[in-house]
Amino acid sequence: MTSRKLRVAVIGPRGQAGSCVVDELLTRGHAIVGVSRNPPKQWKYDTGDGSYSSTSVEIYTEQKKLINIFSSNFDAIVCAFGPSFTNLATVYEGGVEAYGRIKTASLASTHEGPFIIVGMWFKAAVGSRMLWVKYLAEFEVTRWSGIYPYGESSSTYGSEGLGV
Repeated sequence: MTSRKLRVAVIGPRGQAGSCVVDELLTRGHAIVGVSRNPPKQWKYDTGDGSYSSTSVEIYTEQKKLINIFSSNFDAIVCAFGPSFTNLATVYEGGVEAYGRIKTASLASTHEGPFIIVGMWFKAAVGSRMLWVKYLAEFEVTRWSGIYPYGESSSTYGSEGLGV
């Protein structure tokens, strides 16, 4: 069975989770666009038949640019964003603020494919389970998915089909 080549944006390609996602997708032959404040211009490893390019955006200040990036006909968007740890007093606030901006840009964009969040910040991005269920019910957003941290299963979060 031959699968088609996908065009995937990876937010946070330099981080621990993001770099693993990029490596895996490149190994499988997909076209990857790294999206971050300072993404690598070229990928560090020759991994498979995939291709890598990048685009720079400041998540905290360039909302319109982020919306335009998300509207660039990606088959999927993987969010592996993690806030900077340079000032530990602002890590949580910075992470929640950035995920709010990422979520807003995703909803304002024309992207209709999956939006997958990886890493431990998934809980911060979606808030409590009941808030997320209410969000899904009110806005009928079914294109957001999460890969849960530390081996947790989707049953940890209920049966709303939020896990991938």
